[in-house]
Amino acid sequence: MKEVWADKVERPARAANLPAPRLEILESPYRKVFEPIVEFVQKTSREAPGRLVTVVVPDLAEPRWYEALLHNVFGVALKTLLYVKSTEDVVVAYVPWYLRRV
Repeated sequence: MKEVWADKVERPARAANLPAPRLEILESPYRKVFEPIVEFVQKTSREAPGRLVTVVVPDLAEPRWYEALLHNVFGVALKTLLYVKSTEDVVVAYVPWYLRRV
């Protein structure tokens, strides 16, 4: 992910003389997924009031509709938690993630 981020996000931003968005990778204890992310987003929002914080959530693109329902429950739950526990400066962006071709 770090290499893809550097190639597809940071390099074009710098080429356009724009500040490159930061990629944050959070370590989390076993089975604790939501709390570290929500806490990090809240902390970041408090440290930079008025600044837009974007959370990119991969939306696994599956060829069958029922596979998408099974695999994307995490993203929906995270989005809901962020909407409930964050301010209006937090944006959740869903990005399709293709593991295989349809």
